[in-house]
Amino acid sequence: MRGAHEIKRFVQERGFGKFDALALFLLIAFILQGCTFYLFVHSMRIIACTLLAVLVVIGLWAWRRVLPQTVDAVCRKVFPVVLVVCGVAFSLFFPPGSVPDGIYHFRTTYAYSNILSFQDPDLMRASDAELIRDEKVVNKLITGEHWKVTNDEFEVFSSNTAPVHEYWLTHSKMYDEDPVGVPTNLPLPQLKVPAALGIMLAKLMGLGAVPMFFLGRLFNMLYAAILIIFAVRLTPIGKNIFMAASLMPMTLHILGSYSYDAPIIGMAFLLTALLLRAMRGEGRISKGLCVGTVVVASVLAPCKVVYMTINFIVLFVPARRFGSRVSCVMFKLCVIGLPILLMVASRFAALLPYLSGGSTGGKSPEYEGAQCYTLGDLLGDPKATYLLFANTLLVNTSNYLPELVGGVPGWLEGRVALPTWASYFLVFVLLVSSVRAADDDECLPVSQRIVCAVLFIATLLATMLALAIDWTLNTDTMIQGVQGRYFIPVIILLLLALRSRCVQVKARMAMPLVMTLGSASFMYLAYIAFKALTG
Repeated sequence: MRGAHEIKRFVQERGFGKFDALALFLLIAFILQGCTFYLFVHSMRIIACTLLAVLVVIGLWAWRRVLPQTVDAVCRKVFPVVLVVCGVAFSLFFPPGSVPDGIYHFRTTYAYSNILSFQDPDLMRASDAELIRDEKVVNKLITGEHWKVTNDEFEVFSSNTAPVHEYWLTHSKMYDEDPVGVPTNLPLPQLKVPAALGIMLAKLMGLGAVPMFFLGRLFNMLYAAILIIFAVRLTPIGKNIFMAASLMPMTLHILGSYSYDAPIIGMAFLLTALLLRAMRGEGRISKGLCVGTVVVASVLAPCKVVYMTINFIVLFVPARRFGSRVSCVMFKLCVIGLPILLMVASRFAALLPYLSGGSTGGKSPEYEGAQCYTLGDLLGDPKATYLLFANTLLVNTSNYLPELVGGVPGWLEGRVALPTWASYFLVFVLLVSSVRAADDDECLPVSQRIVCAVLFIATLLATMLALAIDWTLNTDTMIQGVQGRYFIPVIILLLLALRSRCVQVKARMAMPLVMTLGSASFMYLAYIAFKALTG
């Protein structure tokens, strides 16, 4: 009784503050929104998502009111729980075939699970093959039919485990009948092994196709989430930025899929955090931090070359943190040079076409025989190249921001894209996370902020260059295939560059950001369910 009385007195003394007003506003907004959606579509998915959003708000409000709030508590306890819960929800929400490139990422993961089990990479259980070949749902806009087919196919344990030779698992052609098939370059192991372990475990347990599919997704999500959680704990600056970027709907959408972009985001965030810790720490740098930074940098570089821009932050690590100047130089050379060597060694065959000529990349068959831009084309006519890049940015920049935060979830934008105001509200929240606050007030020097901005721009241009060579016909006047989600791994650099000493909020922002984005993510799923079911 005494403990309850003390809690009551503590709450009374706190009064009704700004955080309470925010929680009340979110509760009212989400309940009204959920009820409105349910009146149009009597779906339990909408009810479940709305209840989860409400529970997140109430739970975090109670945490803030009853327990003492510290930066450490939010980063080590609150954020990991919210991130994993949201990640699980996104992993289970989207049925097979409804996530952009989901079948491609699933088949490469399945091939890895076979390799780990010492089986033929092209073998697949008959029930699994049937699930991802259903023409009614695979690679189409998400509809209620996706959930219906998934429910019809659901069985806890597989009733048909007969092995089927699926030639298309590791070849570019789709079906066995095709006489010619080029072996697909499977993604690097560091991108696929965790999700493959999930599929392998499901097969060993004899689970059906649907539980197996979702278990692989969950393993992929947990892998990326663990990397992000470590990044938030380790970074000495910008914790609010890391948490906000991680809880954006687009980030969660990628984490809750088979996409290899999920671990890439996690590794990029972790590398950024390690380099910031090396820059901003005090005293002699530890061997563990040096080795960890080199390892993460070396593992990330071969995955996507354009994100190697992050490595150059190491140039700002002060020499005073090392025992000698030689040690400092060796560390920086390892962080920059070793990843380059590993990238060239592992991706040389893939990089060769970029240097020697173009390809039709992912273009559909009607473009067969057409030529994409080559590096020689772009270097040979600087004026035309400048106009190509400038025209792309002028026309498409307004699309990149909604795509970055999740307002346009992949190819689902036709019917389930968020309203413009909602997309830019998420952009606004992301920008708010970059403002100095009482619980995250460190700011980089102006020179380092400028370099961070330059590195972000360099990543943008490098991404555009890669897609110009691999995806854009040399008759196009705009670079095709550039999406805002490609810049999530380096968004931390841009937000750190935007943080200024001139602007500061005296309040603690960590808990409000986590509560707002965590709960809003569930309403994001409710909105997609509403739009998918209403057509």
